[in-house]
Amino acid sequence: MTQTKKKLLIVDDEKELADLLAQLLGMYQFETQIAYSGNEAFEKVRNESFDCIVSDIRMADGDGVSLLQNLKRANLKIPLIFMTGYADYSTEKLLQMGALHVFAKPLKAEDLIEVINSKIEPHSL
Repeated sequence: MTQTKKKLLIVDDEKELADLLAQLLGMYQFETQIAYSGNEAFEKVRNESFDCIVSDIRMADGDGVSLLQNLKRANLKIPLIFMTGYADYSTEKLLQMGALHVFAKPLKAEDLIEVINSKIEPHSL
């Protein structure tokens, strides 16, 4: 059986950062898509499956916490990793709310890749 690539959704309203992160993760053989807000991300996950979401917290059009809450309400069990510069929530609170992991910005790509590879299983087609 062939192992499928892990499919990630990158969510950040800083377009350059989202694009750069998606490009970098693509170099490590992840399949990536981008959403530039929490609301856009939620629409994407309602229409297709992802193995993991890597999201900023503070965004104008639907923040990361709202995205996490929407996922729970819709019973979509997609692991969510937060990236945060300044947040209204502590790391402990975000983990209690259901985040898989929380990284401070700027994050080290190697650390993110390690968490994804060790804690996320690719979906099978």
